[in-house]
Amino acid sequence: MKKLEEAMLHVSIIVIALLANRKITYEFSVPKYAFITLFALLIVILLLIEWSKRNKFELSLHLSFANLLWFIFAACALLSTLYVFQNNRFYFRYSIDIALYTLLTAFMALYFSNRTRSRDVITRLLLTFLASGMVVAIDSLLNFYTGTSIFFGNVGAPFDRVTIRSSVGNVIFVTNYLGMLLPVSLYFIISNNYGWKNAKKKEYVMVKIFSLVYFLLALIVIAIGQTRSEYIALAIMIFLFVFFYLIYRRNKEREEAPFGEQLKRFNRIIFVLLVILSIAVLVVYNTDNPLTRYGTVSLLGRFAPQVFASNAEERLLAWLSAVEQWKKSKWIGTGIGTYQILAIEELAKVMEKHPRFLYVWNNFKRTHNDYFQVLGEMGVLGFVTLLVLAVLLGVYALNRFKKLKSFEDFLLFLAMSVGFVGFMVQSFFSFPGHLLPNSLLAIFYAAVATGVHFNPIENGFLSWRINLRGFKLAVALVLALFTVLSTTYLKWNYFVSEVYFKSGNSSYSFLANLEGEKNRLEQLEKTLLTRLEELENLSGPFVNLRPENFKIENLDPVEVEKRRINQIVSMRTSITNDLEKVRNGLKEIQRLQQQHSKLAMENLLKSVKLNHTYGKSHFYLASLALRGERISGLTNALKDGKTSVLTQNYDDYQSVIAPQFKTSDLLFLMDLRRSNPNSIDESTIAYLQAMIDSCALFKTSLLSFNERNTYKALAARYATLAGAIKQLRRQLDYLQENETGKAVLQKLEGLYEKYRDEFIYWAKGTVYRLPDSWNRYPEWKNPDTLRAIQGEDIYRVLAVQLASFESLTNDKAIEFLQYLARKEIWACEAVASKGVWGVPDGAALIYLVAVQFLRAHDPVRANELLQTMREDYKPSFERIASELQRLDLKKTIDEYLQNVSKAIERILSKENVPSVRIKSVQSIVEGLSDQIESQFKSADWKMAINNELTAIQGGDVNKAHSLVSSLTSAMINEVQRLLSNVIKDQNKLNQAVQEIKVVVNNVPMALKLWERYSRFVAFYNVLEEVSQ
Repeated sequence: MKKLEEAMLHVSIIVIALLANRKITYEFSVPKYAFITLFALLIVILLLIEWSKRNKFELSLHLSFANLLWFIFAACALLSTLYVFQNNRFYFRYSIDIALYTLLTAFMALYFSNRTRSRDVITRLLLTFLASGMVVAIDSLLNFYTGTSIFFGNVGAPFDRVTIRSSVGNVIFVTNYLGMLLPVSLYFIISNNYGWKNAKKKEYVMVKIFSLVYFLLALIVIAIGQTRSEYIALAIMIFLFVFFYLIYRRNKEREEAPFGEQLKRFNRIIFVLLVILSIAVLVVYNTDNPLTRYGTVSLLGRFAPQVFASNAEERLLAWLSAVEQWKKSKWIGTGIGTYQILAIEELAKVMEKHPRFLYVWNNFKRTHNDYFQVLGEMGVLGFVTLLVLAVLLGVYALNRFKKLKSFEDFLLFLAMSVGFVGFMVQSFFSFPGHLLPNSLLAIFYAAVATGVHFNPIENGFLSWRINLRGFKLAVALVLALFTVLSTTYLKWNYFVSEVYFKSGNSSYSFLANLEGEKNRLEQLEKTLLTRLEELENLSGPFVNLRPENFKIENLDPVEVEKRRINQIVSMRTSITNDLEKVRNGLKEIQRLQQQHSKLAMENLLKSVKLNHTYGKSHFYLASLALRGERISGLTNALKDGKTSVLTQNYDDYQSVIAPQFKTSDLLFLMDLRRSNPNSIDESTIAYLQAMIDSCALFKTSLLSFNERNTYKALAARYATLAGAIKQLRRQLDYLQENETGKAVLQKLEGLYEKYRDEFIYWAKGTVYRLPDSWNRYPEWKNPDTLRAIQGEDIYRVLAVQLASFESLTNDKAIEFLQYLARKEIWACEAVASKGVWGVPDGAALIYLVAVQFLRAHDPVRANELLQTMREDYKPSFERIASELQRLDLKKTIDEYLQNVSKAIERILSKENVPSVRIKSVQSIVEGLSDQIESQFKSADWKMAINNELTAIQGGDVNKAHSLVSSLTSAMINEVQRLLSNVIKDQNKLNQAVQEIKVVVNNVPMALKLWERYSRFVAFYNVLEEVSQ
């Protein structure tokens, strides 16, 4: 290997390991993949230049079993894309990208096997990997202990394992990369000869000290990373290294150490230091001390039964979903890279068969087991190839341990083999093969270990000399060049696409912040306008400025009136100035909204036009398509007669909709508009079309990006469309007078049925794919009653959406509500069996109202449904009634008040309030316990449920009786009153109230559940009464 080529490899290793920039991409590996293909292309160019200088058109290669099997594996990856081409051609671009990259890694492995022929080159390259690991280790320690990073500045809170990202991107893969390099650092410490020519003693000493420091730092990072799978991998690596070292080190030829006994003696000293310091690290990080934040870090704590069990079931759910995926295409798989778009579907299948997994649902994009992922994506062919490769690598390693004569080669081979085992073990629990630099190091280990240096032809294990000439060589070169060029293009294309997405998404997120600020300023504007009106009328807080009320003793009446007028003028000026500032702020927000709306649209569109499989961009474009400025643009286009708006061929949003989702549902409305101008206006049509476009964009996103909120969003949009079409049909009822009008009404009725059915389809799909997981996503079912009723309960949300446009006595409505209720009951009972709270009250009230409405038309069926409801809800009632009895209401209230009392003490102590007065306030707060308990226990929940049922019947679906909500409001008012008696400074009082609000609003979970349980028990009692 020439110096320029080796230098390129050193640069490649450093860049791939340390390249990271959160400002341009979300995924750390995306730019790494782009640059690794670029370096591969540059190395290919260097090799072609070198090879072109030869006179013969031939090439001699060393091919091992590992190279051959990896090429077969890459072929299986390419073959698997046929399933994608047939079933989801839209996604083929992404799948073939990964398949071609897999083929590129096979060429990379062949390159490493053939070009790293000597120990000196191998050890120099390994030392570069070790240097990159040292930087990652140091940065990881900074991440954990200071919350900062060499690469990114502030990365989070100190002493939080999640902040350990460095340039790799995730604590699991940081620790895995560092762990894979531990055996190599051990090799550099133990070895007497790295194969370096003309090396100085100082160089050897420096490398050994460097390796010792690396080993200890990496061990610390692995300890604080608290990654169970890496602990297991590390234990296996240490065992294998020691075991095979002790067995095979004898009968090996010892090479003369470059510096004789001095180096050997130094080796022994540094090895003893390594053992002692490693034991010290393990002891320190297993005890309570400042370095572990007195128990925050606990190696054994990560294996606590309850923690380990839930995480194990989470992994098992993902693995079983891959098996479900495999069942679709057993031989070639569903296509490499498809798990991330099929996972939600397959997870739902597993949970339906095994409800015990409901509580560990996660939005998996990987199986967290590369072997199962290969099975699902590449079928039996890919899985068996990988399995055979793994087995042969094990057999090969045992063969080399025996046959390698040189102790130094044996030690180096052992270090790389054990490092690769660490990668394979982690691959069973996670997906290090998907990330760089982990996968690059693994390829290097395996390729070099099975390459020409350790596995020569004359004494090899399943290795062959391949001589390529003429046509065969031409085909091989064309294939290699095609692979490198196509992969480079695809990876850079994906990289740039994500850069545009990151920029567009930043603007999109900024729009959400602007909306919040806009709402605040609009509310402030209303307040100031009200104050200005009150000032003009001298009412409200300004009533004291009326002439008859404005009195100043011992002052001339003329002077009094002058002061009164001056005060009014001053206040009017102040309010007017504040109003002007608010209005200027609103104008600035409007300007920023227009600017960032345009930027978000442009960048997201560029992202999907570059790479149409970047579904996340479609997802956000679906929301942007409904912005007011776009609807205004569609309205103007319709006024100009551009019917392409209604065939989804008008603007950039519509241009990126997948063809199968394009419709022209509303085209007939333009004909109606022409024949009857007063029937419907362009703005209404534009709004409906924008909603249809949004649905189409969401559906398009699902072809390459499967996200749980997509289903919920589609259900909401179709509910809106169904309601709007129904309202339009009602407005145009007068068209029944002629046949043309009747045809229009029939089309509207058809559209209504279509959108209603779409709503039911996507709503059912929402709770089928994610029936629970509110322990992870509280907005799916919030324990707080008020928040649940206001939109944080998916079952209630979907039931309310149906009620917003469909008659509840309709057969489809009843069937849907029954499905929703049963799915909710099933989910709640499943998670309750795992210790997660579950109250199936989301769809219950609306379902009961629907059955009560049905009673007037079909009492027999209604009574049957009521009996069915009783049977369905009975197991939940019995469980919840029992759990309600076990809840200690008094204890919970006392704990809540204690927390408020402690917060009051902390706040008042900062204000130097005497301790006597502090204790007085605390005693008043803590004394509220009996009163609160009495209010909760005396509440008539049955009456509350009946009142809510009556409100729903009248169309008010948001009426709710919540004592928890009333409690927090009352507590804030009471605490504010008490604090105002001891804090006279208004600013300090306001600050204190804001601080105490956080504590007051943090109501204990047990208290929220007491309310939810009480409400559900009351609901079931009402249900029993109604059904009798």
